[in-house]
Amino acid sequence: MATLSQSTLLLEEHFENGDDRFLDALYACTADGKLKALAPRWIADPRPWARKALLAYVDDGCDRGRHRALVRALLRLAEERKDDRLMAHLFRAFDGMDRHEIRVVDRWSWQDRETRKVSLRVAVKPHPKRAQTREFWDLLNAAPKNANWRLRGPYFSRKTRAYLRRRAFRWLRAMAYKDPARFLEAAQYTLSIYTEADVEKAEHVVDVYGLTNLLYYGSDVLVRSSRDLRIAPGRQLLELAPAPLNPDAWRGQAEPLLRLLFRSDCLYVRRFLERWLEREEPEALASLRAAQLKPLLMSPYGDVQVFAANLVDGAKGFGTFRVDDWMDLLGLDNLEVLPKICALVERYVTSDRLGLEQLVHLGGLRAAPTAELALRWLKERSITTSEQLATLMALADAESTHVREEAVRWLLEHVRGELGTADHARMLVDARHPDVREIALSLMAPGEKHADDPALWLALSESPYPEVRAFLVKHLEARMRVLPPERVAHVWASTLLSPYRGSRAKRRSLEQIATRVVAEPARADELLPILRVALRSVREAERRSALAAVARAAFEAPALLDKVAEHIPELELGA
Repeated sequence: MATLSQSTLLLEEHFENGDDRFLDALYACTADGKLKALAPRWIADPRPWARKALLAYVDDGCDRGRHRALVRALLRLAEERKDDRLMAHLFRAFDGMDRHEIRVVDRWSWQDRETRKVSLRVAVKPHPKRAQTREFWDLLNAAPKNANWRLRGPYFSRKTRAYLRRRAFRWLRAMAYKDPARFLEAAQYTLSIYTEADVEKAEHVVDVYGLTNLLYYGSDVLVRSSRDLRIAPGRQLLELAPAPLNPDAWRGQAEPLLRLLFRSDCLYVRRFLERWLEREEPEALASLRAAQLKPLLMSPYGDVQVFAANLVDGAKGFGTFRVDDWMDLLGLDNLEVLPKICALVERYVTSDRLGLEQLVHLGGLRAAPTAELALRWLKERSITTSEQLATLMALADAESTHVREEAVRWLLEHVRGELGTADHARMLVDARHPDVREIALSLMAPGEKHADDPALWLALSESPYPEVRAFLVKHLEARMRVLPPERVAHVWASTLLSPYRGSRAKRRSLEQIATRVVAEPARADELLPILRVALRSVREAERRSALAAVARAAFEAPALLDKVAEHIPELELGA
């Protein structure tokens, strides 16, 4: 284990060399004085590596043991240098120092003389980055018993954490009215670095003291004290309406706020921006063009997509969109947005602008509005070649259930027509969805175009799906002449050993094996091992049928008795 002097020397070496191991060494360092002395050099270092490491250290939470002096020094220097970017990261780090959760506990009511369930807001202990270390308890135990001083722990106290949050907020509040332009730029950057993890639950709204004050400073729903925020008596968080610090600075800023809405990873921030823009900037939103709305519609967040979808009716410029633009929009998976997108597509796009492959791709998507539109346009197309029909077979794998069922029934009409081949029928029979296979097996019914195609029956014998094999077993006696002997044996074996089929298919297979052994004694060595395994794997009722089948085969062909004794020695048939 390295000594304290060795660890600080290593820290210095990594810092001078710009080594990526610097942060790990910094997190492990507990030399308060050395860390404090590092702050001026670090914040003044012009290297991009040093700046990146500084922001990464702040984003870690600024709450590691014995790092109080370094954090305070960085805060003071950032204020002196008017380093708004660093202050924004400190602002967010201080907001994350405390977390609370709602717990339901039992409380005795002396008025009613009964126990009731009560919801309490309690602090989360231990804090993820403030778990008590062994070092602190060693120091505490080593302190003299008669010491008249209070031992300070390695972490910020609760009061100090509250002070840091207030001080970071004062940085924004001080410039809000003196320099509104700088304030708005700093506020927007601060909002952009918050993530979903910072405000995961409703109870975290009052934990993020700086963020909530920035967005709802003028709201009467909140009551602020010297330490924290509270919900005013008789009020609820649902009543919060946007009331930011210096609201005049936010007005008339629709374009930068829309950019912030597009890149924000925090739902709490996005909700504020959406409500503020709807209330304060209706004219700017109404004048947005389609090219400006598309990035919002393509946002990975559903709330932003819905916000943008509510603006498409009055937007201009959708007529200039290329097919690729419409394909991007139709690929969305938001059922609140897609009906409006599909309505726009029908309004501005004709079906002949999309290729057959593009329509098939859209028809296979999970979102029903898009798939329904694509299938409707496909039905309007004239299918003239077998290659086009083969391309349409991909609809058998469509994600939307009712669209898939409708598409398969439409495909069956083409497969039964002049363009349909056994390959097309096989694509449907081998589909991965059971409902498609069930419909497709109707192509094998007597009188159908492909009912007597040997290649298709051979394909059924190779199917990995148990219900397809059961269908084949049911019709195997009539189709046995079109299948090779080894393939027939494979069908029997897979049916007998399948854990998913019922007794009817297995009993029928056993009877077919016995009949085949009698008819072709030369294949006894191939078929009797299948029966032996079946006797061990099937249920009691099926086993009785198997024994009867074997006995009948042996007694009808006495020459098989020796083969039965060889392959199924545990079965005694008697003299």
